[in-house]
Amino acid sequence: PSMEESDKIYLPQSAFEEVSLRHVNLPMTFEIRNPVNEKKTHSGVIEFTAEEYKAYLPKWMMDNLGFQIESIADITSVNLRKGKFVVLQAHKTAFTTLPDPKGALTNTLQRFTCLTQGDTITVRYGSSCYKLDVHETRPDPKITVVDTDIKVDFLPP
Repeated sequence: PSMEESDKIYLPQSAFEEVSLRHVNLPMTFEIRNPVNEKKTHSGVIEFTAEEYKAYLPKWMMDNLGFQIESIADITSVNLRKGKFVVLQAHKTAFTTLPDPKGALTNTLQRFTCLTQGDTITVRYGSSCYKLDVHETRPDPKITVVDTDIKVDFLPP
């Protein structure tokens, strides 16, 4: 799977050095904020191998945040609670008519660290991609989805 099929980002080695001095829960999670429009999302990290003062984000995340290449981002280490419940809404009915939409979602979420209310994620099934809006997450508007059982409800497209 490519970086585009996850919520993980690349950060510089200095970011690892900074967060390792603090008490952070594993998996490491980060809030990414666009200072221009105040949009936020949350992510995990693939590696700390980006050039200094650079971060590499999946395109879907850049689109959600309204970023262009070379945009300035505020990235902060955060501790998120484990998710218990999420409400998703597919953009098109085609997702709901898949033979196994929950299985497709499960396969996608295995590559994610976090979900943030208001984000749009992409679920791949075969050669097709389906966009789903994250309408609600509990217990908080931002949750980690690692090592937790999450109840999922779907709103009609």
